[in-house]
Amino acid sequence: MISCPACKLNYEAEPEVCTRCNYPFGGTGNEKSVFIGKLVIEKSLIEETAEKIKNARIILLLIGVLNIVLTFVTETNYMLSGLMFIGFGLLTYKKPFVAVLIPYVLLVLQYLIMGILYPHTILQGLLWKMIILTGLTLALVSIIRARKLRKKSEFLKTLGKNEERFVNISEPERSVTRTTTQQ
Repeated sequence: MISCPACKLNYEAEPEVCTRCNYPFGGTGNEKSVFIGKLVIEKSLIEETAEKIKNARIILLLIGVLNIVLTFVTETNYMLSGLMFIGFGLLTYKKPFVAVLIPYVLLVLQYLIMGILYPHTILQGLLWKMIILTGLTLALVSIIRARKLRKKSEFLKTLGKNEERFVNISEPERSVTRTTTQQ
C-alpha cells in the first residue's frame, strides 16, 4: 500500500501520477519538491478566498444594516436598499461570485451617478468608498483565481468550498483506496 505524499490518497501499486492531485510519483526529487511547493501555495490561495468572501459578506451586511438604520434616523427610506445588501451578504454563502459582483456594480454605478449629478459628493466618504470597493474587488479577484486553481486537480476542487471543509496536506486521507490495476 502506497500513499500519495500530497493528498494522502492510497494506492495498491505506485502509479505514474496521482489521479487526484497529479503528484508525479515517477518524477525526480526536484520535480516532486516543486510540485509540493506549488500545491501548498495554491492551497493557501484557495483558503485565502474564504477569508476574502467573509470580509465581503461583512461589508455587505454592514451596508445593509446601516441603510436600515438610516431609514429610521433620517426621513429618507433606505429600507429596500438595506434589505437588498443584507440579502446579497447572505447569498455569499451559496453563490459568492454573483453575490459580490452585483452589489459591486451597483455601488460603482451609484458612486458615478452621484458624482456626476452632485460633484460635491465625490469626496464625501471617500475613505469608506475605497474600503468598500477594495474589499469587494479583492473578493472577486480571489474567487476567480480560486476557480481557475480548482480546475487543475481533483484535490484542489475539495478546498475552500466551505470554510469547515479545508483539507490539510499533512493530514491522512480518510476516503476510499484506489487501485491502479486493470480488471
